[in-house]
Amino acid sequence: MAFKINSIFNSTTLSMVNDSHKVIYVKRENISENPHNKEIYSTENIELLSYGIEDKGLLEPIIVSVLEKGSSPENTKYQIISGHRRMKAIVRIIERNSPKADQFDYIPCIVRSIPKSVEQDALTEYEELIDGNLFNRDKSDAERAKELELKRKILEARRKNGERITGKLLELIAEDMKISAHQAKKLDSINRNASESVKTAFEQGSLSTDAAYEFSRTDKATQDEALRQLADEPSKTAKAVRTAIRQEQNEKPKPPKETRSPKPTESVTNNREVSAYLSRIIAKLEKITLTNEQAHEMNRRLSAIEDYLDQIKTV
Repeated sequence: MAFKINSIFNSTTLSMVNDSHKVIYVKRENISENPHNKEIYSTENIELLSYGIEDKGLLEPIIVSVLEKGSSPENTKYQIISGHRRMKAIVRIIERNSPKADQFDYIPCIVRSIPKSVEQDALTEYEELIDGNLFNRDKSDAERAKELELKRKILEARRKNGERITGKLLELIAEDMKISAHQAKKLDSINRNASESVKTAFEQGSLSTDAAYEFSRTDKATQDEALRQLADEPSKTAKAVRTAIRQEQNEKPKPPKETRSPKPTESVTNNREVSAYLSRIIAKLEKITLTNEQAHEMNRRLSAIEDYLDQIKTV
């Protein structure tokens, strides 16, 4: 079965998005949260949303799936796919103004059903949750990183199970999420390589994506030490992170290297080879035009070479 880029779902589970948009009214107590939601999305900062719903009502139905089918629609249990923040806001309204509770005894919902042939494993539940929340609100980059991580796991599982998925996974996911491939690469690096303390700071919003990405490019022990250095910095920019990492790396004791004095002819030969290599690089640079992003990356790498040359002892 070929993979379709217009959705992270395969052709079977795609049928879920074709459900009728008929609205039904469900008892509030029969609606429960998806336990995986808090692993991906935040339900904080709902106060303003609660006042909007209190003033204007619930303008957008909650998307749910059947959790436990009862003997009648009245006693069927449902689980939220999309609308966790709205449900939290309704609870907050009732806590704040209990006489309004009866206005929210029944919640307008759209039921999305999963075909019985689809196995309800953990990845299927994540698929359902991510698809239902793909474009329904603004998300933090940390939430997008979690979506990307799960989408990667889903596609890797599909490919392992024999589904034909052509192309690079990150590029496919980036297209599906409507983000650039470069942004997807940064989020993937944070997911895979960032230390737990860096991930926590990223999720809390004290680190931007660029800053967290810079951390993820070095070892985890260095990340944690550099992050501690920046603890009192109000703005932890990517440049500040690079500086802290470089400082931490320079302060680490380096094991003594066994050196030998090169023969004069050997030194001359080595220097000529490096000079010739640099000349070829300069010739290539003269033939192309770098973007701002490419120029920034080139400067970063040349800076690393310059730092390395400064560490070499003059013979």
